[in-house]
Formats: sequence, C-alpha cells, structure tokens
Amino acid sequence: MTPETWLKHILEGLVSHPDALLIQEKEDEMGTLFTITAHKEDQGMLIGRKGEHVNALRVILRSYGYKVDKKISLKVKAD
Repeated sequence: MTPETWLKHILEGLVSHPDALLIQEKEDEMGTLFTITAHKEDQGMLIGRKGEHVNALRVILRSYGYKVDKKISLKVKAD
C-alpha cells in the first residue's frame, strides 16, 4: 500500500464529507509533501484537539519515510 492510499483510507474514516477530501502529492529534492484539503466542517476533525490527529499522521508518515529513505511531510490546507 502506498503512503497516499494509506492516508486516503485513514482520512476517509475521520471525515463526514469524504467526497470533498483532496490529497495532493508533491515530490521534489527535499522529499514528498502531502497536502490535504477537506470540507470546512471536517478540518477540525483532521487536525484534532491541539493537533493530535495531524501530528500522529505526520509521525507515521515520517517513520515510513525513514524506512524507505525519503523525507515525507504532511500539511493541512486551511481555507
């Protein structure tokens, strides 16, 4: 399972509007950046209290990146 499909699977379980969920992947010399755009009502659930959800996802993605020798970052785009 690729990091993008794993991330999409996890996030679709968290949000109320999975059809509005957009995950963009940008790869450059610094590594891979996943940018998440979600429905306005779902942004709080994605971030979690004090950023707990998004930070947990970042830790898992960084750990996977370490395993495959890549830097992987995650950003939630706020509208």
